Amino acid sequence: MCFGQPQVQRCAGFSATVFAFFALGSCLANAAVTNTFSIKESEGATTQNYPIQIGREFMDAPSSLAIQNFPQVGICTDATCSTISQWLTTQADVKNRFASGYVKFSIISFLIPTLKAGSTMYFTFQNQLSCNCGPGSWETKANMLANYNFDAQMQLTSNSATQTASARAILTNWDGASNSQLGPVFYWAGGTVATTVVLCDQSGTYDMGFNGKTVRPMFIATFWPATQQVKIRFVGENASSTAWTDQTYALTLLLGNSSPAVVYKNAKVVHAAGTRWTVTENNQVSGWQVSTPSGTITLKQETWLGAVPPPAAVNHNLAYLAASKVTPNYDASRTISEAQLASDWNYQQQGSSDIYGGSNNCWGPGAYHAWGNTGAASHIGPEPLWTLRYLYSGDIREQEIAHVCSDQGGAFSFHFRENAPNKNITRASGNGCSYQCGVNGQGRILSISQRPTFMSTYLTYSYTAQADAVVVAGPYLNPNNNYNNAGFFTGDTSHQPDITSALYLVTGDWFYLEETWFLGSFSASADNGAATTVSYGRGPTGAEGGVGYDGGEVRAMAWGLRALYNAAFVSPDNTPEKSYFETLTNDWVAIEEGARCTSADVFPWCASSPFHGNGNWQWGITTRSQVNNGMGYPTLHQWQRGGPIFVQGSAIVASAYGINFSVGAGTASNTGGASSTVKFSDATACSHLLPNTNVYLGGDASGNVSYVVQLTSVSCPNATMSSALDLSGFASGANSEWQYSPTVQEAESEFSADYLMFALGRGQELGYPTSNLVSWYGQFFTGLITDPGSNPRLAFTGRVPTINVATGQYFNSYSSLKTGWQPNWQALTSGYGPAGESDTFPPEGYAAYAMAATSYLTNLPNGPAAWSFMASNVLPDASFNDNPHWALIPRGATGSPAPPPPSKCDLNADGVINILDVQLATDEVLGKIPCTMSACTSASVNAIAAAALGGSCTLQ
Repeated sequence: MCFGQPQVQRCAGFSATVFAFFALGSCLANAAVTNTFSIKESEGATTQNYPIQIGREFMDAPSSLAIQNFPQVGICTDATCSTISQWLTTQADVKNRFASGYVKFSIISFLIPTLKAGSTMYFTFQNQLSCNCGPGSWETKANMLANYNFDAQMQLTSNSATQTASARAILTNWDGASNSQLGPVFYWAGGTVATTVVLCDQSGTYDMGFNGKTVRPMFIATFWPATQQVKIRFVGENASSTAWTDQTYALTLLLGNSSPAVVYKNAKVVHAAGTRWTVTENNQVSGWQVSTPSGTITLKQETWLGAVPPPAAVNHNLAYLAASKVTPNYDASRTISEAQLASDWNYQQQGSSDIYGGSNNCWGPGAYHAWGNTGAASHIGPEPLWTLRYLYSGDIREQEIAHVCSDQGGAFSFHFRENAPNKNITRASGNGCSYQCGVNGQGRILSISQRPTFMSTYLTYSYTAQADAVVVAGPYLNPNNNYNNAGFFTGDTSHQPDITSALYLVTGDWFYLEETWFLGSFSASADNGAATTVSYGRGPTGAEGGVGYDGGEVRAMAWGLRALYNAAFVSPDNTPEKSYFETLTNDWVAIEEGARCTSADVFPWCASSPFHGNGNWQWGITTRSQVNNGMGYPTLHQWQRGGPIFVQGSAIVASAYGINFSVGAGTASNTGGASSTVKFSDATACSHLLPNTNVYLGGDASGNVSYVVQLTSVSCPNATMSSALDLSGFASGANSEWQYSPTVQEAESEFSADYLMFALGRGQELGYPTSNLVSWYGQFFTGLITDPGSNPRLAFTGRVPTINVATGQYFNSYSSLKTGWQPNWQALTSGYGPAGESDTFPPEGYAAYAMAATSYLTNLPNGPAAWSFMASNVLPDASFNDNPHWALIPRGATGSPAPPPPSKCDLNADGVINILDVQLATDEVLGKIPCTMSACTSASVNAIAAAALGGSCTLQ
């Protein structure tokens, strides 16, 4: 086997095509996944007692890999880990346990006795009875001050005035006994091997700054007593809810008490409100020279007191990470090529790895960085691509890129720290909160529990109650409200990444945990909490978790939900943060279930839902459902009705949106003022128009339209508008171009639907209660791919129809829905889309998104057939090797049935038997195309036709 990959052997006798169908379901379901990882020395130096601290997610009983008490690390004799040469003294700070009591997540600290130059060592785990941790075993205040020359200083300078924060001063002024997350000293992990403390006073005692004291210093220090080393992470935060303003200063960081050494300098830091910077590398010394297959590279030294360990690459074993659900279930057989690894590194060097730098592989080239830049982006997806390439490869270059990119994510303005003394993080008991209820939130991430009208994306919103708003203390630029300021990092809800949750789970780093909390806090408060009586609100009071609707896009709902449950998933047990985010996740589910079930419990699962009838459920019925303007939810289970603005096809935008679209010439009858009619000079176009048709004026190459007007009546050459518009100065002449769809009145974003299906499926596999919504929503995807009246390749488009022009009602069958796409899409029998529509192609195109969504549906009726189509037509694409961003496959280990082998009646091998196969069979019998059937006779055509109508395939 290849270390870090699943131990999967091809099933004997299978062809490559059958393997794509069968092995990834059946063989992988039975693959032997081992809880192993490796460490590769990368600098060419032998080190004694090499310090390692990682995070590790474990499996629950009855898995043979489950750990009942505490994990212990063992050194393997080779990559198979069949033999252990030594069990190491291991410190295991367990942060989460399963309900069974077995270990779920732990921070693991140990020393490698000898890490030889250029060597790769392999490790595994067994159970041990002691954690080698806890009070009485961790480093004391006295030892930390006496034994390590310990200090880390943060100096801010403006107009020749300098302010200094000292980690040693914080430690010295601490009483030596108290241990609180709110500081001034917090033992995050501690024991006989290593002690990690967070030095930060959340009461603001050590706050700094020149435009008011809004910069909060934080030092995260890990002490290694056996080697007298200390690893330091510097963090500067400007996120106070009671003092919101930008700061500008020169920054100097120093290490050491006696003869402190400068390890970082920056002549000008523009520290925007709502952002954090962090430094873990020394930019004042030459770095390590590291040999790679493509040549020698330079890595910066990390910020350590004492001897600085040379760089080593940790391969966390992606197959195991996927099995333990640290990541979604990626196709771990993919391999990142050396050419891609070298290319990533070279491209990264063209940008800046400094704070607020925006390295190319992370946030794109240039000075302007935004989550919402158009097109596929490396940060949008199940995991950021930079994290994923590292977890796949374990390569030292990708490891550096992943940490730089994630650290730079703090430059986006999504950080809000609660500084008010009278705001709780969790709700009162019984109000959706079941533990850690009514906990004071001062010093923690900002909560909407007692700020129900606060909006993180609109700080000056007029409907935000004064008591809920952040307090502006000076000038600030909130980049989330201003997308045109070069040099700032711009975030939004529709494109938000999961920057840090996976890295936290493989490192146990407090900084990454807090970053995941901050993103969850931002998402929870991004929508309009004051809108308690309309569909785009957060819930009945505004303190609920109904995120994603204020942006009006399904993708905002997908990523907002994910931010909530990710923050809950990584939170240590029995913490207020875990309680808060679990409560918000339950709110979201209850609202969406109620909206679909209505008071009549229209689906079998409604009455048995744990949220049935609660306040959020009722609000979903009465208020969230208003998003569909009284029409209820789509018959074919699209998420919502969408709108006319999503009716986009190749006539209106040069992309793979695919909606059936036409162009006709005409103009408004009165261009000098208010107009109520359109006069069509194109008689053919007018003859196709029906009441309910939306006409579009001003479509451009980006799909933007200046006017969308619904017609109420048509009497060619005139058509009456639903409302009067002043088109003065816009429509010119008798032949201005009007665009329209002859079949689709409203549509939704299909790739956004894929995102939401992924988010719901991922939430379910992490243990959150989204299974009912997976079943409800999944019916749309399985139907689109497997229904005989559909074409499965319609799943590769960017838009999906919802409302039929002819009826003004929802499409009620897949055969009628099919007419909503362009004829070339309807007839597509191979490939990812008609010629020229590159947005559909893997690894980042619409086909890849659809495959990822479908991977969560194999437990649903027709789900295995839907996955078979994806496994045959998308998964084999070679582009997923270097970019496996969306290369997800079903979880065989959770009991998902393996996709069936292809049927002999499925002539085009698209996973379904339908009229396309009947037509192919007919053409073969007529001799129009080569014969692929065992016998090209009318009996064969009849057998395929019978199978297309739902019968068994009897073709020999």
